[in-house]
Amino acid sequence: MIEAVEALKALERGLVVAFPTETVWGLGARLDRPDGIERLFALKGRERGKPLQVMVASAGSVSRVARVPESVRIERLLPGPVSLVLRARDALPDLGATGGTVAVRVPDHPVALELLELSGPLATTSANRSGEPTPDTLEGVRGVFGDGVEAYLDGPPAPAGTASTVVDLTGPEPVVLRAGAMGLEEVREALGDVPGRW
Repeated sequence: MIEAVEALKALERGLVVAFPTETVWGLGARLDRPDGIERLFALKGRERGKPLQVMVASAGSVSRVARVPESVRIERLLPGPVSLVLRARDALPDLGATGGTVAVRVPDHPVALELLELSGPLATTSANRSGEPTPDTLEGVRGVFGDGVEAYLDGPPAPAGTASTVVDLTGPEPVVLRAGAMGLEEVREALGDVPGRW
């Protein structure tokens, strides 16, 4: 089985790695390697109008890539199966047409977190071709991408197969853009008294 340190070496060379999260399998590339980001778009077959997201190792690391509203306690949501759309830091690379925003996620999976703690923030996307379902096994992901992915990380528990819930925090109130693995009641409870469109 590939170790996180080996995957880190691949990322440093501008290559793409696959890894499990608690939701679905993911693909990642270093934020400071434009060649890796281009490989992600090419592997995915993704249009630039559909931006990549960023994964970080902890709620405290979110501010490295995005501006967090003072009124929102994101540590109540992270780590977990939720992606937060926030205002991006100016130093972020081109992740696609974001309009100055970025979706940030802290996965609740030991393998993904170990990789992120070693690598720092990664540009990521689900491990599937655009418009197709995400395979639910490592073998399935390998069957889709083959040698296009340099390193495949594995480890329990297996992804649950439901994509993350996406919550937009860039406006005056939170808006759920996509229902997913985190239930709306759980999102509401975590955000406390912050109003939102549910």
